[in-house]
Amino acid sequence: MYSTSKLNEIIDDYMNVCKCKPTKKGLAIALGISSTTIFNVIRGYYNHIPYGMQPSPTRIIDNSDFGIIRSLFT
Repeated sequence: MYSTSKLNEIIDDYMNVCKCKPTKKGLAIALGISSTTIFNVIRGYYNHIPYGMQPSPTRIIDNSDFGIIRSLFT
């Protein structure tokens, strides 16, 4: 799981590369995850079930950082 500071660092680097015009696919590539995961984070649902507060050991983005991802696309 990325720490908040590492996530922000990756996003800042990506925003410089994409000239502040992010795409879900581009962000997914920068983070090393699928675009489906980005869509799930933005919606807050995985397989039509809301994400719980207990993070999965394989989840790369912490629940408390979902807002960071959402803010790029609102």
